[in-house]
Amino acid sequence: MNLLKIRIIQIAPLLFWGVNVVGQSIDNHFLFNQFRDATILYKNKKENRTALNYNKATEEMIYISPEGKNMALYPIDQIDTVYFDKRSGAMYYLTDGLGAKPGCKAVGRVLAVLFACFCILASFGIGNMSQINSIAGNMNAAFHVPYLATGLALMVVTALIVIGGLKRVAAVTEKLVPLMALFYIAGALIIVVMHAGNIPAALAAIFKGAFNLNAAGGGALGYGISQTITWGFKRGAFSNEAGLGSAVMVNSASNVKEPVHQGMWGVFEVFADTIVVCTLTALVILTTGVVELESGAVLAGVQDNALVGQAFTAAFGSFGPKFIAVSILLFAYSTTLGWSHYGTKAVEYLFGTAGSRIYKVVFVCMTVVGATMKLGLA
Repeated sequence: MNLLKIRIIQIAPLLFWGVNVVGQSIDNHFLFNQFRDATILYKNKKENRTALNYNKATEEMIYISPEGKNMALYPIDQIDTVYFDKRSGAMYYLTDGLGAKPGCKAVGRVLAVLFACFCILASFGIGNMSQINSIAGNMNAAFHVPYLATGLALMVVTALIVIGGLKRVAAVTEKLVPLMALFYIAGALIIVVMHAGNIPAALAAIFKGAFNLNAAGGGALGYGISQTITWGFKRGAFSNEAGLGSAVMVNSASNVKEPVHQGMWGVFEVFADTIVVCTLTALVILTTGVVELESGAVLAGVQDNALVGQAFTAAFGSFGPKFIAVSILLFAYSTTLGWSHYGTKAVEYLFGTAGSRIYKVVFVCMTVVGATMKLGLA
């Protein structure tokens, strides 16, 4: 790995956090506007009434009893729970938002269909096969589990979860995500504390690489900046998906009183993923010595995509690869479950509920394909 690439990797986390927060804010802006202008189901538990329409001007809900009688108005602060319309995502605000502008109806519709198609393809690629392939590869390296066995096991588990619908996906991920985050952060913190003396030098190397643009060398300055931005977007897409238009599909399914509250959680996800997890990962790599801080040279025999594994091995010995394998299992599989929902929503937009059933079966089967295919194709 050359010096320029090391510098780009070091500056990328600093750059794409800012880019992705903006992207997530854009997602949540559309999430908020879509809900505020749509028909939303609000549940008043005390009086067992369901609100049918929201008056944006007066901030009141029109309630009607289950028997269809006794219509009444209630202030929004008297609502216990909000049940949003689960149809959400970029395809809807392209159709209903951009499409509502004069002369843009056809453009909005075309872009919405394209987004849905690309979302379905991405759910099989970056959301399924590449994630499952990483899991299978690491489980084989750490525990000698055959690739096919991992694929079949994950296919069965995925079928039980995904075919059960969003509620089952949410029930699993709400337990899996905190567990995986705490597990990985705890391991990374242990390594960083063990090498606490190297933290100042590591941080200095990051900022020196980020702002010492002359390191790219003369006329390569512009190329270095462009590569930094490119790496930032790439890392952002795989790290937290901010700006892709995907996160809104999950955020919209939450039952909250105020959409902006859920939107703030969406912004927090970017911060936790990029600033906390990515920074800890960088410190693990830089403090354990697998990268020479001054020159940016990687230890001989270590590939670029194995830096984290080598860093944990240097700190934990033979336990390092096992720790990484379990971490990747948790992180990658939760991503797969999330993308199953994204793909389902995109298919529902294009083909309706009937099409989503077929999609889920295909998605489940692709886990075996992802586990057994070569890494270059995943």
